[in-house]
Amino acid sequence: MDQATKSVLYVLKSAIQKAVRRGEVASTIILTKYALELDPHEIIRRLPIIILEDSVVNTGFVKMVENVKLAKKWNYDATQLPELLGTMALAAKGNVRDKAFFGQRAANVDLREVPEPGKAICQAILDRGTWGGMEFDKYLCRFRAQEYKERFEAETQVIPEVVPVEVPVRPLEQLDINPNAIDGHCSGLLNYLSNHKELGLVISSQFDSDRSVVVKELVWATRAGVNTKALIDTGTPLDWRAYLTSQELLPKGDLATSLDVVLPLFHKVADYYAAEKIRGIVDILPHLLENKLRAGPVKPEKRDQQLTLL
Repeated sequence: MDQATKSVLYVLKSAIQKAVRRGEVASTIILTKYALELDPHEIIRRLPIIILEDSVVNTGFVKMVENVKLAKKWNYDATQLPELLGTMALAAKGNVRDKAFFGQRAANVDLREVPEPGKAICQAILDRGTWGGMEFDKYLCRFRAQEYKERFEAETQVIPEVVPVEVPVRPLEQLDINPNAIDGHCSGLLNYLSNHKELGLVISSQFDSDRSVVVKELVWATRAGVNTKALIDTGTPLDWRAYLTSQELLPKGDLATSLDVVLPLFHKVADYYAAEKIRGIVDILPHLLENKLRAGPVKPEKRDQQLTLL
């Protein structure tokens, strides 16, 4: 995979996740469409994790994981798009998400007594956890499988039904990508914010913490990590101000007052940086898709080599 494609995929994956977190259904659909067209075998690995992290499992999840397991032999074509897009649209549309996960390690999950269809769904969750990815993803899958097991055993779990959606035909636009998709994982945003002179002076006037620490926490709590869905166990979304209070930030006075001073400029600078990155993604995507179309399908043995490197 060339560097340009890899960079665009990073942003598209991030943008899909941010759209799901904020309930932006139309953006979720068109972002997923173009991500699948650019590299279906890479994107299909990420979509189940987005659902597990930020929404609830629906009826399309098991089929999606089956495609992940097939990976090298999965023959993706456009006829599968309506159901795949419907799966992600439903993940975005729902106003509830599963319990918050903070990286805690979970024990192995015993599914022998779980009734169907719960057993198949829990097994699909565990299967995705064994198919590579970050350590966080593996522990997330165990944690989530245990959560679903308990709800199926208590007969309180209902799995939302996926309805295929119409495939959009318009080009990707800048407004489809939430500025918060440009985060510390897929760009140089953290360095840009940490080294911004005016913002740095404002942060230093309000915090004794290292500027880079403040920037990292603010990017996550007030931008990248914002999820408007209510947690299934509390009935309310995560409170980002409460999260920041729990971190080891050192405001010079009251935290709320310091945030009120810093955040307006912080978001202005971050949005400016994001807009430039998003413009570049939207401009280059048609060229990458055209080049892929010209190249034709990747030969199975070549695709296998590429997937091994992911």
